[in-house]
Amino acid sequence: MDKVLLAHPARMIAAVLLALSSLLAHAQQAPAVAPPANASASLNDALMARATALYDSALKTGLRSFTCQVHPDWNRIIASARNNTPQDSDAAKAALLAAVKITLHTRLKGGSIVDWQPPDSVVPRTQEMVDMLDRAHRSIDSTLDGVLKLWTPLVDGSLAESLGEDGMNVQQTASGYLVRSKENSAEKSPIGKFKDKPKGTAEPQGHSVMEDFDQKLLLVHYTLVDAGSTASLTPEFEPSPQGLLVSSFDAFLQPAGVPATDARQMHIGFTYQTVSGLQIPGSISVALPGVVEMDFMLNGCTVNSQE
Repeated sequence: MDKVLLAHPARMIAAVLLALSSLLAHAQQAPAVAPPANASASLNDALMARATALYDSALKTGLRSFTCQVHPDWNRIIASARNNTPQDSDAAKAALLAAVKITLHTRLKGGSIVDWQPPDSVVPRTQEMVDMLDRAHRSIDSTLDGVLKLWTPLVDGSLAESLGEDGMNVQQTASGYLVRSKENSAEKSPIGKFKDKPKGTAEPQGHSVMEDFDQKLLLVHYTLVDAGSTASLTPEFEPSPQGLLVSSFDAFLQPAGVPATDARQMHIGFTYQTVSGLQIPGSISVALPGVVEMDFMLNGCTVNSQE
């Protein structure tokens, strides 16, 4: 498999996911500030209680980790990376990749690890085969790890907790509630520029988090700014027995110093399966328009509700 087929799309998608997940990780570390006034505290506590009841989360179910067999749609990955201009060898390479046993181990507090076991029957292995399998391994590993780092804060209870954190300011608006970290003013955040399509060049400084909830406390927009880089997420949710679960999100990433017209757009989607009474991903789709489309099926899963 030539290097362009997986290496270039993999590097691009991994870079986007890494930057997004890095920003999201910083967002979970709210600064220590003085507690809000009693009136604000009462509002925050009430909103947090409502949000806790609204969303499915690990706080409710006790989900700590899960392990699944992963089945990438190699034909679609290869075709999309080639812009649907196949080569004669693609089918054989897809068949070889499909024979690899891929096991995903995900901890909600600790990231993900991918075990990659190529088939023993591939003997002798040419250097081209070894290089191709190594590139594919790194691509799948970085993609799944990055996607699940973005998924975790949306399902682990962080959405509800942000409404009650001392380091966050909750403001009631005409359309719902605006939650933002206290150290940055609303004027410094480019949230408005990302609600439709990025335009111009944002020049944010420092670190800030902004969350837009509607009147029913449904998260409609999530903007993260750190060291001049901006990530803007627009999530969708679906009902589950325990509450709302994120089903997809569109994301714009604007690295520091890059015009918003050059921001990268991604779409990430999830379906769910029930394992031992717990909801975990049953499929994951990742699309970087014009670069690559990656679909993963997850089965044979086990879950852990203990640390």
